[in-house]
Amino acid sequence: MSDFVVLDRYFQSYEAHLAKNVLEAAGIECVLLNEISTQVYNFFNPGGGGIVLKVRSEDLQTAQELLSKQHPELEIDENYEVGLPENEKTQVGTVELPRSNRSIEMLLFVAAALIVLLALAAYIARILQS
Repeated sequence: MSDFVVLDRYFQSYEAHLAKNVLEAAGIECVLLNEISTQVYNFFNPGGGGIVLKVRSEDLQTAQELLSKQHPELEIDENYEVGLPENEKTQVGTVELPRSNRSIEMLLFVAAALIVLLALAAYIARILQS
């Protein structure tokens, strides 16, 4: 590992794997470091330098050229909306739910509350009997 040098750093796992796949397809040996720690400890990601992509020092120039040609930046469409059309939504707290699911959610909440109350009543009855 001593002959490996840092090629790039990534803050998203998918970006690091895209770059790694491009390099491996070209026959360039590479490794990713800190991937697990950045996924488990999200606060570690920026402070720890992110996911590090390393290649052999003799492959550094080739890898840089390859990634600059075949790894374009991803563009995000900021106008893309996820979810239901506005006329089918209702606001419940901070989560938007379809109107048809609001009554089902309330029924499930009431059923769960009744189960908890029945379990508590059975527990109290058992304590009083002893």
